Amino acid sequence: MKRTILLTAVTAFSFASTGWAADLTVKAPPPIAPAPLWTGWYVGLNLGYGFSGSSDPSARATSAWWAPAFAAGAAPGSFPGAREGVFGGGQIGYNWQVNSLVVWGLEADIQGSDIHKTTDLSNPGVGGFFPGTSFASQKLDWFGTVRGRVGVLAAPTALVYVTGGLAYGESKYAYNLSFPASNDFEDLSASKTKAGWTVGGGVEWVFAPSWSAKAEYLYVNLGRESFLTVGSGRPSNVTNPVAVGFDDSYHLVRVGVNYKFGPLLGR
Repeated sequence: MKRTILLTAVTAFSFASTGWAADLTVKAPPPIAPAPLWTGWYVGLNLGYGFSGSSDPSARATSAWWAPAFAAGAAPGSFPGAREGVFGGGQIGYNWQVNSLVVWGLEADIQGSDIHKTTDLSNPGVGGFFPGTSFASQKLDWFGTVRGRVGVLAAPTALVYVTGGLAYGESKYAYNLSFPASNDFEDLSASKTKAGWTVGGGVEWVFAPSWSAKAEYLYVNLGRESFLTVGSGRPSNVTNPVAVGFDDSYHLVRVGVNYKFGPLLGR
């Protein structure tokens, strides 16, 4: 009888010990999801090429004084040739990776620019007018943008995006119409800082931890400017300025590299 009671007690204690041990087992915490690869601040550099996106500089008479010269072609009404050149600068931005597919972002950049055109035209005496020369130049000196970006991930480290927002910059303008034999001259020299808009798209991909490269296209439109020349020479010419118009729209293509702070891209 005693032996039976002892065996029962040992068995009960064994079951109880097993339960206590199970209760005391420490469960492993759930794995922590890795931070989104694209979320965070970044800075970078870029280099590109731009060319004009619309009409050439134009000139026209504002009164009957210069109208015959423009009608005969002695004073040119347009200046053919594209504005083109290189530009380069830096950018800073922030990305939010929403999920495994969508990335939102904001980016600002500033660029130094040599996108320009200079045209010299000569008139050997068209339509009975004295020989003359005409000159026009235009240069986008610098510009910048502040844009939103939204894209989809073609792969975890490859982003295809569209972008658009504010554009701003400074352009410099010059114009001269000269008929030395008749003592008639018109001149213009001006610069203006102004704002407009931009839209475009690009691709960006990770090539090393914390580093990505991008290729991008932007259309930038800063509007159109019109000026009146300052006349000199004969007194009758001084009061009859020429109206000169310049368009500031550009196609831009560029490549760049970004360094991302925080969690490493591609890991």
